[in-house]
Amino acid sequence: MLVITGSSVGDLQDERRPLVVAGEKILVPHRVAEHSHRRRQLLYAVGGLAHVRIGEQQWTLTHNQGIWIPEGELHEVRSGDPLSYRSVFVDPDIAPHLPLQNGPVKITAILRELIGEAAVFGDQYNAGTAESRLISVLYDQLGKLRKTLLPIPIPRDKRLHMQCLKFLNDPASDMMMEEWASACGLSSRTLSRVFLRETGVSFSAWRERARLLCAVDRLRGGATVTAVALDLGYKSTSAFSAMFRRVTGTTPSQYLAAI
Repeated sequence: MLVITGSSVGDLQDERRPLVVAGEKILVPHRVAEHSHRRRQLLYAVGGLAHVRIGEQQWTLTHNQGIWIPEGELHEVRSGDPLSYRSVFVDPDIAPHLPLQNGPVKITAILRELIGEAAVFGDQYNAGTAESRLISVLYDQLGKLRKTLLPIPIPRDKRLHMQCLKFLNDPASDMMMEEWASACGLSSRTLSRVFLRETGVSFSAWRERARLLCAVDRLRGGATVTAVALDLGYKSTSAFSAMFRRVTGTTPSQYLAAI
């Protein structure tokens, strides 16, 4: 696996450019080695899954999810696929003026477009220009960010960590909790306890949300609800749609229209 370093843009000291957007495309499976930035970072990946560790917390993000990483906080990112990243680096002096919540947030359609445009010119903008006005709009939109509906922490426990990553790569797997426990060398009771302690949800709820993350990613890529339902192991489209509504409070089509 390719190991790369974090973006140097996150350490930029330039009060004239309080917001700077950086983009990068990695064409192979990779790991961004543990690092930190002077600036606070909003990170999200365009397509695919990004596994992010911040301190002792683990998250898996899809295309419509970003994550705020506090300034000075050690973090690393892994992906088993080629992936394009976008980062908004916020100077610490203005960060307190934004209602920024650490952790996963929903990346809206307008925010994606603004970040994509700003990534083209990066830190090459000056006051009074069209680029600086776009940055001002981006600043306003950052203040409207809300936590994502689908946070999915990955257990830190090494016995469960790899098993969870395997499941994310094969969400149609029908392995039951007893089989997971056996694969991890644990009893079912211990697995259940560790899952709840380290993710805040039960094993079954975590697995359901993991499937939902994969479903949203595929639906946004153009797959039909029926195809996604069958690919994820659901016996019918109605069973998948019922699960989707139960977790998100809306239908797949309504959810996609809102992101």
